[in-house]
Amino acid sequence: MRVYNLISGIYSIAIPDGYLIEEDENTIGIYNEEDGVGTINITAYVIPASYDFVIEDELLDFVLSNKGVTKSTAFFIKEMESDYRGCEFVTADDRYWRYWLLYRNHKAVFCTYNCSVEDCSVEIDIIQSIIESIKVH
Repeated sequence: MRVYNLISGIYSIAIPDGYLIEEDENTIGIYNEEDGVGTINITAYVIPASYDFVIEDELLDFVLSNKGVTKSTAFFIKEMESDYRGCEFVTADDRYWRYWLLYRNHKAVFCTYNCSVEDCSVEIDIIQSIIESIKVH
């Protein structure tokens, strides 16, 4: 694994060998070009201290912004830690999605991963370890 520090300085992340990163302003994409079946996308923002950031509400808004999600899509929000939430679901077009939201030090890190539902178990353990490696500065 190698540690990647974003240009913005908001966070760093550990990337396994074989995974590539593409960075564009405040968004990065992470994928395995040879053996991967999906892509992680991460976007980070500095949140004003005066903003009332409620992590569950923000994650719900984030999930509902996915055009494949409807009010009938089944998903639940899981608390990983006090400042870290996640959820997973399958859309009507058979895409498997995982969403995570980390909120620390007035910084929000929004993460998604998606692949075909048939491939959802192929690299999910590696994907989870990448997400868990995020260090918000």
